[in-house]
Amino acid sequence: MQPLESGDPSTIGPYTLRARIGEGGMGRVYLASSPSGRLIAVKVVRPDLASDGQFRHRFQREVEAASLVSGAFTAPVVDFDLTGVMPWLATLYVPGPSLHEAIVRYGTLPEAVLCRLAAGMLEAIIAIHRVGIVHRDLKPSNVLLASDGPRVIDFGIARAMEQTSLTRVGGVLGTPAYMSPEQAAGAHAGPQSDVFSFAAVLVFAATRRGPFGSGDPAALLFRVVHGEPDLTGVPTAPGDLLRQCLVKNPAERPAPDALLRMFVDRLPSGPVVWPEDITRLVSARETEVAARVPTHRPRIAPPDTEVAREAEVETYVFPGNRRKMFLAGSLLLGIAIPLLVLFVIGLVNVAVSVARHEPMATDDVVGNIVGGTLWAILTIIPLVSGLWQFCYGSSRLELSMAPDGLHVRAGGRRYDIAWQDLVSVSVVRLGKREVLAVWPTAGWALRNRHLGWVRRGLLKWVVRDSYSLRYYFGIWYHPALKCDMLIDLKLLRGATPDQVISAVTAHAGALSR
Repeated sequence: MQPLESGDPSTIGPYTLRARIGEGGMGRVYLASSPSGRLIAVKVVRPDLASDGQFRHRFQREVEAASLVSGAFTAPVVDFDLTGVMPWLATLYVPGPSLHEAIVRYGTLPEAVLCRLAAGMLEAIIAIHRVGIVHRDLKPSNVLLASDGPRVIDFGIARAMEQTSLTRVGGVLGTPAYMSPEQAAGAHAGPQSDVFSFAAVLVFAATRRGPFGSGDPAALLFRVVHGEPDLTGVPTAPGDLLRQCLVKNPAERPAPDALLRMFVDRLPSGPVVWPEDITRLVSARETEVAARVPTHRPRIAPPDTEVAREAEVETYVFPGNRRKMFLAGSLLLGIAIPLLVLFVIGLVNVAVSVARHEPMATDDVVGNIVGGTLWAILTIIPLVSGLWQFCYGSSRLELSMAPDGLHVRAGGRRYDIAWQDLVSVSVVRLGKREVLAVWPTAGWALRNRHLGWVRRGLLKWVVRDSYSLRYYFGIWYHPALKCDMLIDLKLLRGATPDQVISAVTAHAGALSR
C-alpha cells in the first residue's frame, strides 16, 4: 500500500481516498472510506479503456451483474458509476494479504487449512455463478485472506476486458498458469472453467507452484491444453478431488456444490485457522490500514424529526395499467370467442359427417384440415393474449414498497416479502422487457411457497405449466438467475427502472442495485 500521489484524486464519488492499493490491467485501486467510515476498495478505470465504447458497454453489463453477488466469501460490489469521465466501482475492502503473497512469503498450507481455503473459495464461486457470472481469472492474487476466511475478488472484470486493446493483438485474457484448457484454446469458457482454475489455485497453495509449472507463456499454455497436471506434494485426500477438477473435458469436472460438500466432509471437527505467520500478516495489514484512516468521524447533523418520521412511513405505489389491459383483453376475447364457437361448430359438423359415413371428396378433406388448422391458429392467438390481459386488467395490479416490505399484486396472485428477508433487488432486462427481480434469503424461500399457482381465479387455467409463455405473467421463478421475477415494468404506470430502484433504496439502502 502506497500513499496518494499529487496526481491522484482526493475523492471518488462519495468516498474519500486514503491510499493507493495497487494498479492492474484495468486501472488503479484505492483504499477509501465511506461517509460513515466504512473501508472501501475503489477501482478506477484507465483513461484509454474509459474511452473504449465497447469496453464501457461490457463493463456496465458485468458490473451490474456482479453487484448481485452476495456470498460470504466474496468482496461484494457496493457502489459504482459507469457514466462519468472516469468510470469506477467500489467493493468492500478486505484487510488481508493475497493468497499469492502469503504462500510466497511463508510457504504452503497444511491439509486442514487447504480444505478450509477450498470450501470458502467454492462458496464464493457458487455465489458468483448464481447470478450468471463466470470469473474467468481465478488466480492466487485474486484470493484475499481475511481473518475469518478467504475472499474472492475481481469477478466479472475479465469478461469486460475481452476484445479491448489488451486482447486484440494476439492473446487470450487470463493468467496462463491458472487458465482452463478451453480458455487457453480461445473456446467458450463456462462455469466449469472456474472449477479448473480453482483447482490450479489450490495446487499452488499446497505446493507453491502451479499444476503445469511456469516459464514461457506459450509453452505453459500448451501444457495446460495438452499436458497432465503435476500434483506432486499435494496431500492425497484433496489431491484426488483436485485431479478430477483438472481434466481437459469441462463436462467431466465436478460441479462446485458437489465439490463443496466433499471438501467440507474433509474438514476437522474443530476450528481451522490460518498458520501463525499468515495470521500475523493479516493482523499487520489491519494495523497498517487503521493507521491510514482517521479515528474521528465527522459529525452528521440528525435530520429533522418530522421529516425523518414522514420518510420512514412513506409508501411508494406503482399502479398497473388495468384499464388499458382490461379493454385490450376484452376486445381480443370478443374476437376470439366467436371464432372459437365457429371452430367448435365446424368440428361438430365434421364429426357428424364422419359418424353418418357421408362420402367426402379428397379435396374437401384436405380443405377441412388446412382450413381447420388456420382457423385454430387465428383463434388461439387472440384467445391466449386476450385471456392473460383480461385476467391482469380485471384483478388488482400493483407494485408497492412500504416500511414493512415489498408487495406485488398481479393476475390474482400476490407476493409479500419483508426487507430483512431480501438479499438483493434489481431490474433485469429480458430481451425488450425490464422486469423487477428479487433474491430472497434461503430461509424465507424455504418457509414460503411463494411461487405456487393460485387456486382460484381464471388465471390458473391459462398456460399452467408453459415455461415460455410464463414470461407474460408476473411472479415467476427464473431458474438460470435463481431469482423471483415479480413484474414486467411495462405493466405499471410511470414505473421506470430508476424510479423503482430509488423507491427500493429509500426503504432498504443497503440492497444491491
